[in-house]
Amino acid sequence: MYPQGDLKPFQAACSGTVDSVDLRQAGAESNWQIEVLINCDDYVDDSDMGGYFIPFSVAYFFEPMSSNKVDGDAQLAYVTVAKGQHVSQGDLIGYLDVAGEGAHVQFGLEMFWSSFFSALGVTGIPICPEPHFSTTAKDSILNLLHVVWPSANMCYQN
Repeated sequence: MYPQGDLKPFQAACSGTVDSVDLRQAGAESNWQIEVLINCDDYVDDSDMGGYFIPFSVAYFFEPMSSNKVDGDAQLAYVTVAKGQHVSQGDLIGYLDVAGEGAHVQFGLEMFWSSFFSALGVTGIPICPEPHFSTTAKDSILNLLHVVWPSANMCYQN
């Protein structure tokens, strides 16, 4: 998501426990990013899927688009949640600090993407979030995408 302006707020997509808040350098440019991982609550009521399944995790990657450590630390300071904290859907988790052109937040929905599973050597399985969005939420995300990519879909099959 490429918000227009600095310090745009981001909210938790699910209720759950914050698994990690990590600052790291990533990519060929060594830009700083802050990963916020939320393990969604265990029970998901979805009668089409049998009512209960392994919980999802949602990940946000706040990317201020800077290789300067000062900007990475500043972005980390704008994250408002901490490891072990329980959040409810809609709670504020942080603000994007726009340090460089192209600053954005990446969002992912995965199964088996938590420190518990990674300790067992299991890597996350990406899941298209579209079926889990309300019509209003889906339209909102697509409207954001269509500003830059007019024909974009939310998810693509490989």
